[in-house]
Amino acid sequence: TVLAAAWADAQPRTSPVSWLTLDEGDNRLGVFWSHVLDSLARTSALSSSAIRPTNPDTVDPSFIESLAVELSTLPDPVVLVLDEAEHLKSPQIAEQLDILLRNAGPWFRLVVATRSDPVLPLHRYRLEGTVAEIRYDALAFTGAETRALLECHGVEASEPATRTLVDRTEGWAAGIRLAAIALQQKGGPAHADEIEARLGPDHSLVVEYLVAEVVQGMPTRDREFLLSTSV
Repeated sequence: TVLAAAWADAQPRTSPVSWLTLDEGDNRLGVFWSHVLDSLARTSALSSSAIRPTNPDTVDPSFIESLAVELSTLPDPVVLVLDEAEHLKSPQIAEQLDILLRNAGPWFRLVVATRSDPVLPLHRYRLEGTVAEIRYDALAFTGAETRALLECHGVEASEPATRTLVDRTEGWAAGIRLAAIALQQKGGPAHADEIEARLGPDHSLVVEYLVAEVVQGMPTRDREFLLSTSV
C-alpha cells in the first residue's frame, strides 16, 4: 500500500490515479462498481454523471461493455488502484474486472495491493505477459534499508543487532518499524539481545499489531483450530 501510494503521488497531474480501498461490503456487484465509478469520477477520469448500477447486488453485463467503450474513448489511460484487495472474494466481480481489462485494452490499467493472491486469472496474464508482480521478496527490507529506517527513528544499532532484526522479521517493514519505535522509546544503543526481546511475545506493540491485523480477521473456526492445536 505504501509503495503504491508513493508511486501514485509521483504521477503527473495530467495522469491522475484513482484509488479505492476495499472492505467486505464491496463483494456485492452493484456496490463494488458504484464505488469504482465514484473513484474514477474523483480524478475526473469519468464523468460523475456516468450511468450507475441501480441494484446493489447485481450488474447488467451491458454495464461493463458500456464502461469499456467509455474508457477506450479517453485520451489517456485510466489507472485504478484497488487497495486491501484481499477483501475481494467474489468470483463474479473478478470475472467482470477481467472482461473490462480485456475490452478496454491499454486504456484501463489495474493496480492490486493485496495480502493474498487476487481472484483474477493471474496464470493467463502471466502467459500473455500483461501483468507485473511485486511480491514479498522485492518488498522485504535489506540490511541497509533497515539501518536507514532505524536512523530515521534516531536509533543507534550495531551491525549484529541490525542483522538480527532483519533475520527475525525477514525484512517485514511493519515489524522493523515497530521494533524501531520500541527501541526509540528505550533510548541508547540497541543490541542483538534487545532486538530479540522487542520482537518476542511479551512485547505489546508487536502483539497488538498481529492480533488486530491477523487474528481478529480470521473466521471463528480458524481461531478455534489454532487454539486447539497450539502447545
